[in-house]
Amino acid sequence: MKPINFELMKIGIIGSGIVSQTLAEGFLLKGHDVMLGTRHPEKLTDWAARQHKNINIDSFSETANFGEVIILSVSSAAVYQAIDIAGKEFFSKKTVIDLINPIDFSKGFPPKLNSIQNASLTEAIQAYLPDSHLVKAFNTVSVHQMTKPVYQEGKASLPICGNHAESKSVVTKLAESFGWDVVDLGRLDMAFWMDSLAMMFIIYGAKNKVPVGFKFYRG
Repeated sequence: MKPINFELMKIGIIGSGIVSQTLAEGFLLKGHDVMLGTRHPEKLTDWAARQHKNINIDSFSETANFGEVIILSVSSAAVYQAIDIAGKEFFSKKTVIDLINPIDFSKGFPPKLNSIQNASLTEAIQAYLPDSHLVKAFNTVSVHQMTKPVYQEGKASLPICGNHAESKSVVTKLAESFGWDVVDLGRLDMAFWMDSLAMMFIIYGAKNKVPVGFKFYRG
């Protein structure tokens, strides 16, 4: 990885839903250069016009090529297709944040975790992109708290995991800039447990109509 200027990073977000838009807005406010990749740019015209400064909207491929850091923000069912459309070569040697929760709503609520025990989608994506540096992050929190982790009880914890120390440092700095207490859980095999934890909070938050968050106490 080449040295990164943490004050001004190029962040490419693959996907254009509410999660992608929320993160894009947050990174723009922190002064980063953001590109949002979509297959339907016409759907984002009004949203883009409301941003405090211009945001780049382009194809998956241009977005992956642009980003020093790439965020995968599509459904679990669409992630491999999105990577193929973007071009696997553009992910090489880059920090790739996976925030996808592999959940299945096909039978309604509550959803099911769509994974094999002790194996995560994140690890499968890492195997699909062997030259990139996957970091699991931002999957255990409600969308509206992703960039504003404000709770009555105080600062919440954001777990991350990954195999590449420098990439985890990049993600830590980005998350800390929003106000998160970042907790490094270790290597990428912890992603399965992060997915499981996310399921609990998704169900709890939906049933009780509250934002979710938690705190690791290390004292």
